[in-house]
Amino acid sequence: MKMTPIRYLAAASLLALFVCCSGNDNYYEPPVIETLEDLRGHTVAVSSGSRQDIALTDIGGINLVRMPVADIVLTLKSGIAELGILLTGTAHTARLQDYGLTIYKDDFFPGEVCSGFSKSKADVCDRYNSFLKEFKANGGYDRLMAAWESNFDSMTVTAPLECPPLSGPDPLLVGITVGVSPYILMTNGEYTGIEIDIFNHFSQATGIPVKYVEFEFSALIPCITTGKIDALVSHMARTEERATKILFSDAVLTSGACVIGKIPGKQSDIQKPGLLQNIKESIQINLINEDRWKLLTDGLTVTVLISVLSILAGTMIGILLCFLRMRSKRYTEKAIGYLIDLIRGIPILIILMLMFYVIFGSVQASGTTIAVCSFGLYYGAYFAEIFRSGMMGIGRGQWEAGAALGLSRLQTFRLVALPQALKMILPVYKGDVIALIKGTSIVGYVAIKDLTKGGDTIRSLTMDPFFPLIIVTIAYFILSRLAEWMLDALEARLTNSETNKSHKS
Repeated sequence: MKMTPIRYLAAASLLALFVCCSGNDNYYEPPVIETLEDLRGHTVAVSSGSRQDIALTDIGGINLVRMPVADIVLTLKSGIAELGILLTGTAHTARLQDYGLTIYKDDFFPGEVCSGFSKSKADVCDRYNSFLKEFKANGGYDRLMAAWESNFDSMTVTAPLECPPLSGPDPLLVGITVGVSPYILMTNGEYTGIEIDIFNHFSQATGIPVKYVEFEFSALIPCITTGKIDALVSHMARTEERATKILFSDAVLTSGACVIGKIPGKQSDIQKPGLLQNIKESIQINLINEDRWKLLTDGLTVTVLISVLSILAGTMIGILLCFLRMRSKRYTEKAIGYLIDLIRGIPILIILMLMFYVIFGSVQASGTTIAVCSFGLYYGAYFAEIFRSGMMGIGRGQWEAGAALGLSRLQTFRLVALPQALKMILPVYKGDVIALIKGTSIVGYVAIKDLTKGGDTIRSLTMDPFFPLIIVTIAYFILSRLAEWMLDALEARLTNSETNKSHKS
C-alpha cells in the first residue's frame, strides 16, 4: 500500500503521541502539599465520616472520594484518587512502599479523639472521665502509649499489656470499627489497640464488664441512639452535631493524619517483588500471621448458616404466599399481590436495615436471626411468584381430581399441584437461590462476621487491597457452584422419577 502524505502525518502523530504518553505515564511528579489549601483541585480519598472528611468538606474545592480505610490504598493504586488521607499511626504501620505509595505530608489534622456513650449511660461516662484523669495522673497512660509507640514500625503492633474485657451477665456493649491501626485492631482473635487497651483498663479498674461488637463506622451512632450498643470506641472526634445524639468523654488521645500518594519518579524504577514472591508474602501476611485464616473460616460458617436458613425460610414463605394468592377470594389475592410487589420493590439492604434498626430496634436479637428474617422475607416474595408461575402450568383437572378424591384445597396444593410444579420451576428457583447466597455479603452492615466481613477485617489490618478480595471471591464462587450442583442433582432426580413413572404406566 502506497503511503500518502496524510498517512505519513497520521503515523508520525501516533508515534509522537505514544512516546509522549509513555513518558508521562512512566514518571510521576507529586503535588506540593504544605497546607490544607494545597489539596484544592485534587481528588482525595478519605475515610467516610472521619474528622478529616468533615474538615476537607468545609474547605471546599476538593474532589473527595469517601470510603472505608481499607480501600484507600486500592483507590490510590488504581488511580481513582491522586491523594489519600490516613491516620498517622495507620500510615506508619501500613506497607505503603509495597504498593508504590509513600507519605507526602505528616501531622495533618491534629485533633482530640473521644469515646462515646449513650445518654442513658451518663453515670458510666462520668466514671470513665474520672478514670482517665487518674490513669494519666499515675503514669499508666504514658507507659501504655510508650509501649505502643515503640512498636509502630512493625507490621503487627501488639501491646505488651494484656487487658481482656471482663465477662458478665449484663456487660456494657461497646461498638468498635476494627482496622483503625494502631488504635483498634484484632490480634490473634482478640480486640486490641491503644483505645481498646485504655477501655480495658477502665473495665478492670471499675469492674464494669465489657463486650465489644463490630460495626461500620457510620452505623455506630445510630446503634447507640436505638439502644443496640451502650458506648463506642472508634477513634471518633467530637462534633456539635454528634454531641446532640450521644455523650462524649474527655479526650482519650490526640492524633493526626498523613497525606499519601504515589512514590515520585519513574514508576518503572520502583522495586517490585516477583509474582511468586508476592503470592508467598500475601499468604503469610493475610492468612498465616496471627491465624487470620480463622476470620475467613469462621465467616464462611456464618455465611453458609445464614444462606441455608434463609433458603428454607424463603421457600416456606414463598409457598405460603403462593397458596394465599391462589385462593378463590379476590381480595386475598390482591392483598398478597400488593404485599409481594412492595417487598420486591425495596432493596434488600434497606429491608435489612429496617429489620435491624426499626422492627428489631428495641429487641436484642442476634444478627443472624435478623439476617435470616430479612432474606427469608425478601426472597420469599420472589419464590412466591416462581411457585405461582409453576402452579399456573398445572391443569385445572388436577385440582378437580383432588376435590373428587375428597382432598381439601390445601391438601391438593401440597400433595398434587406442588410436586408437579416443582420440576418446572427449579431452573428459575436455582438462579434466585444463588442470588441469595451472594446477596448475604451485605450482612456485615448489621455486625455479622460473615465471609465478606472477615475479608474486610483482614484488609483493614494488613492494608492489602487485593489478596483478601480474591480469596473471598473464590469462596463465593465455590459456594454458588455447590448450590447449583445440588439443585441440578435434585432436578435430575425429579426428571428420572417422572420418566420411570411414565414407563411403568
